[in-house]
Amino acid sequence: MKNFIPFFMLLLSNTLPGMADIVPASAEFKPFVPVPKQIRKAEVIPATEVRIDSLRPAEFRKTYSLNGIWKISDVQTSAAPIPAPDTEELRIAAPDFDDSKFSDITVPENFFNVFRVQNRKKPYARAWYRKEFRLSAKELKSKRLILLFERVAYEVELWLNGKRIGSHHGQYTSFEIDATDAVRPGRNVLTLRILTDNGPQFGTGPAYHIYGSQWWMGLIAGGITGDVTLSLEPELRIAKALVTPDWKNQRIRMDYIIENQTGKHLTVRLRNVVTSAMRQSAGKKIGEFTKEKPLSPGRNTGSLEVALENPVPWQIGNPYLYFSTLILERDGRSIDAKSFRFGYRDFRICNGRFEFNGEPVFLFSANISSHHFENTPWSKKLDALAEKYLLGFLNRGYFILRTAHMPIRNRVLELADECGTLIAAEWGWAFTAQIDHKKWKPYMEREVTEFVENSYNHPSVVLWSMGNEVSHIQDPAIADRFGELVRLVRRIDRSGRPVSAYSGSATIYSYGSRRLDTDLVDTHSYTGLAAQWTSMRGELNAYHRKLLEIYAPGHKKLPFPWVGWEFIGFSWGIQADRAFRPGDRKAYWKYAEKATSSSWSRPQGIGFSGSIGLAAALDPERGGAYGMQKFMPRIFSTILLDGRMNGYAAWNPAPDMDFITLTSQKIFPMLVNETGLFPGNLFGGESSEWTMAVVNVSGRTVCGLTLELQLADLNEQTVSIGSFRIPEAVSFSKYEQPIRLKLPGGINGHRQLRLVLRNSKGKEIARNYYNIFLADASIRKQKINPIRRVFLLDTGHSGNVTAASDLLKRHGVTATTVSSTESLNSGDALIVPAELVPGKPVNLSMTSKMERFLTTGGVILILEQQNPDTRFPDGSYLVTSNMSFIDLVSPDHPVFAGLDQRNFDTWNNKQKNGALLTHSLISFTPNTIAAKGVSGLGNRDLRTAIMESSLGKGRIIASQLHAAGLHDCDSSAAAFYVNLLRYALETRAFWTKTLPFSMNRNDEYTTVKNRCRVIELTPYVTTSFRDEKDGDRKGGWTDQGNNDFRHVQTGMVTAAGVPFRIIAPEKNGGKSCIVLCGTERPYFPEAVRGIRTDGFFSRLFFLHTTAWGNNSVCAYYRIHYADGSRIDYPMMGQENVADWWFVWGLPKAKLGIQGSNSQRSGTTFVAEWENPHPEKKIVSIDFLSARAYYKENIDYLPTKKSVPILLAVTGEECSASPVRIPNKDVRISVIGSYHLPDKGNIKSDETRISYRFPRFEKKGSSPRPGFICFFRKGASPEEFHSLTLEAGASKPLQIKIVIPCSDWKHAEQIRLTLPGGKQFQKYRILLNTKKYRPECRLRGELLVQALGKDSENVELEIRNMIIQ
Repeated sequence: MKNFIPFFMLLLSNTLPGMADIVPASAEFKPFVPVPKQIRKAEVIPATEVRIDSLRPAEFRKTYSLNGIWKISDVQTSAAPIPAPDTEELRIAAPDFDDSKFSDITVPENFFNVFRVQNRKKPYARAWYRKEFRLSAKELKSKRLILLFERVAYEVELWLNGKRIGSHHGQYTSFEIDATDAVRPGRNVLTLRILTDNGPQFGTGPAYHIYGSQWWMGLIAGGITGDVTLSLEPELRIAKALVTPDWKNQRIRMDYIIENQTGKHLTVRLRNVVTSAMRQSAGKKIGEFTKEKPLSPGRNTGSLEVALENPVPWQIGNPYLYFSTLILERDGRSIDAKSFRFGYRDFRICNGRFEFNGEPVFLFSANISSHHFENTPWSKKLDALAEKYLLGFLNRGYFILRTAHMPIRNRVLELADECGTLIAAEWGWAFTAQIDHKKWKPYMEREVTEFVENSYNHPSVVLWSMGNEVSHIQDPAIADRFGELVRLVRRIDRSGRPVSAYSGSATIYSYGSRRLDTDLVDTHSYTGLAAQWTSMRGELNAYHRKLLEIYAPGHKKLPFPWVGWEFIGFSWGIQADRAFRPGDRKAYWKYAEKATSSSWSRPQGIGFSGSIGLAAALDPERGGAYGMQKFMPRIFSTILLDGRMNGYAAWNPAPDMDFITLTSQKIFPMLVNETGLFPGNLFGGESSEWTMAVVNVSGRTVCGLTLELQLADLNEQTVSIGSFRIPEAVSFSKYEQPIRLKLPGGINGHRQLRLVLRNSKGKEIARNYYNIFLADASIRKQKINPIRRVFLLDTGHSGNVTAASDLLKRHGVTATTVSSTESLNSGDALIVPAELVPGKPVNLSMTSKMERFLTTGGVILILEQQNPDTRFPDGSYLVTSNMSFIDLVSPDHPVFAGLDQRNFDTWNNKQKNGALLTHSLISFTPNTIAAKGVSGLGNRDLRTAIMESSLGKGRIIASQLHAAGLHDCDSSAAAFYVNLLRYALETRAFWTKTLPFSMNRNDEYTTVKNRCRVIELTPYVTTSFRDEKDGDRKGGWTDQGNNDFRHVQTGMVTAAGVPFRIIAPEKNGGKSCIVLCGTERPYFPEAVRGIRTDGFFSRLFFLHTTAWGNNSVCAYYRIHYADGSRIDYPMMGQENVADWWFVWGLPKAKLGIQGSNSQRSGTTFVAEWENPHPEKKIVSIDFLSARAYYKENIDYLPTKKSVPILLAVTGEECSASPVRIPNKDVRISVIGSYHLPDKGNIKSDETRISYRFPRFEKKGSSPRPGFICFFRKGASPEEFHSLTLEAGASKPLQIKIVIPCSDWKHAEQIRLTLPGGKQFQKYRILLNTKKYRPECRLRGELLVQALGKDSENVELEIRNMIIQ
């Protein structure tokens, strides 16, 4: 061992290192994973090379491709469904129609890619296609003309030479048309009329067909999207055959369709020959069967069975394929023959487990997105892409791929057959929960039948899924539709392949808890990305408990397999930013500003701040792959340890990511503690207790195993730290043994703990690893040498104060307990003890004495607090935020010395499930040095975990990390605690990048009282504040009996500075508020629409709350403008609304009025919506529940929905003609003077003004540098009441904004202090219009100038400035 730098030596140095390790990708440990296999595609012969003795079946058909250039009309779009063609339109089908004005299009192709007309307002589309081809009389003699279409989207009518020859509906199924009666020798004209539509997500009414993935509108296709083939076939022809292997009896069954178009009754000899399709043994016979078959004119069906002699099974990764050739013989000659490829294999469910070829199997799964192969001619490039997925995953241990979220093209299935990769074939019903049931059923029956029959003979296809993530919560009949499809597939599929109702069916809280007719259930969980990974164990318990209630009440085991086909994520929304540098606070702030608009589908970087951190998400070398590499082992280890699932898949790693081999091992060794956490931050020189677990999900028991443990450094040098004997790992079971893990002392820093499992012969059969952080146990007594007197604040909880004092003494620090800052001198340090046990709230609000203490050099260090009523010096307070990860905003801060981002991920917090913090400061501010990232993708709750601010010579440092509480059991916590003490107590020169102290007030909005207008809700309210009986569907509030809001002030009230009118129920027919439906109250109204407003408003204020609140969107306010446009404003849990029992503030709302009942009190919240278009009249507001909203929009991540409650709405009226600067009607010019040869540089666009201030020397009456904006003259000052803007400067800057009247005798003068660093802040300034005389008129000018002497070369940017 070498190159180990002892961590405690770093800590003993005289000064703290100035820069923490920012963890470049090159410094990360390489994953210690198995090497991928080298399976290759099998060598097979195509059907065209099949020979049965001298017979060549392919010779009975002559085919021509009709791909290539076709003629196409313009694509017509419509707001309403397109009607049937009239006589004039049908002229297009005539063979002599002049199509010279039609465009050319290459088939196959999505016509929306050629004609850019797809849109929401006109979601229905139609196009006509025409294609000429020629056939000779000789070619047509005694032949049938069969047109084969691989895919047409979506609905098509066909004409040949003006004669209608058929129709079809279904985008994802191939079909054939017999056009014999319309064909003629020579020139033929084929015409297609194709209809498609966007579906409910993108503009239509309820659906009657499927749309596939539909993640975005461009995935919904139109036109001929697959290959077109012309086939000349015998009059007596084999149309179709389905081959079913009979594993138990070593035979196959063939169900066939024979078309007899001779017009005669005939008897033929059916002959079926089974031969090898493998190149090395092509033609080898293993079975043959013959029988006589009478045929009637038209369609004939039948079946036959063929016994097989020693068939070679089709195996995973070792496929063996056969041809079953059906031959029709009559009068001693063959009149048709056709070969159908199949594999001899079996897949079924037995005793609640999957079995493949008679052996139990755990499904190590992956997904292949079918849309990658759509709308283009098949090519070698697509072959290569398909093989990349099929072999890439197979060689890394994932042997079954789900074709998400729609049927994949047939060629991919052929390649899967040849690779030995299993396929879970998925139907294209994805997300759509608004359907027209009457039209839906007949459409689906035909299309699903085609889907199953198209895929039937592929041995790779072993499982059916009828859709993906379709909620039946709002429409329970959807569950019935799925049941019908499941039973239909069971009737068609004689082999008994399992049928899943839909992928995601076990995600019951999102999609519904009604019992489904299904052979398995499937969970989708993005825990790790959407929630903290440490919640996975509890999540599995909750799901299993609920599934038992639904499918096996009174039992402990589900009656069928439980799988999870979508876990983790990190495969979308990743956008690299090569310019981003960890530690660049300005850059972090830029992304933090996006938190309010971050969403599930559009994370904007900051959406990953609570999982992998912003820096990793933006790093081109890490990005989403880093998230998968981090969470796949944790999540899948948890699933394997749980032992109740039968398969899993991540969504959606690339098939060439080698690290994924770790979590596809059939035998897997682990170390885990009693709370489900894995090794992370450990102490050297002492032992810790762990459970050694080996999970075996293979079909065979393995005996005589040895587990070796090794410790490795970055140079791949390892030391052995022990080995353990494992007598037996039983098939589909878990071996567990308690062990004591002792790590050597004196080894400090990041290391890799490796687990190697060997069999009785010493051969490695599995491996695992944990990246850990080691610190010598002596760090827990590391001596601190304070240069300041140290005091400990008496918080009123003696236990917490004593614990803090004792911990300080262990580090050589003696602290005097005080009750306030009054007795402290400049240069002293005050420590607020960690609230290890919940205590009374602590008032740390800024006082004049505290301010004096700080400005003269005092230091306040606030350790982790819990009480939500505790107030911090800047006015902040705490909210609950259980997080097992925090994001370092400033990794170069001295408190992170010797540590890096890896140290702040999952601490050994057994009581709080790995949490680093359980409470965070309410807001993310410029003083934040470590963020409590968003609690899950799609949430917006970015907050503060650690902050530092300067005030004069002093510092305020607050850390909400459980550093004191976990000091003795987590090495990273101990190291960070020591760093905090050293920085607060030993440092003479503080960190130079600390920003000044600023207040974070959250009490009232500043409003113009005489401009506030109450919006009348009286006609729209739905219920009362009072209820009597829980759950009777008759009462008020949330129908919870006397747990209501009955004691609340009615009439005019003021909440958060805003006047509202609370409706008295006794004066309004017993109704006083609007309560909409949510998960717990599905029977409440879905929406209240058309609340009249009729006015111009700068802001709307909503007094609202929720019941059963969580952090998801529970409702939307839809604001309608007079011009027909609209904006949706979400009620976002934990952001602008919360549960009514939650009685403290929120990041984007302020506390409203309180109410109570005999049991408890509760609160409301006041949310402010700023109108981005104050120049537009607002005519009405719709209040929409999540259910109503998602009838128009797909909810890609459904969760439990809170019950939304609206009590009152008030609008702040504004001018009907606000002044927006910049604007096309506003002229902008620099302020000129001969004293200013350099007048600065100014630029502007539609939303912002950028100005560089020049050098300035005051001479006489010369004006200060700046710029002037000219807008309309003559407006009355009374017309406006406020100025709003966003402003930021490159350096700290004071500016003056002046709005003068026409004679300059009166002017509004506004002074702003900008913090610098291009940190944009929003300002709302109320204008003092009372000082103007009634006859005054505005000059139509706004001046922006610098104050002070330090403006030279400072860059000022102003955005969205509005006088309103």
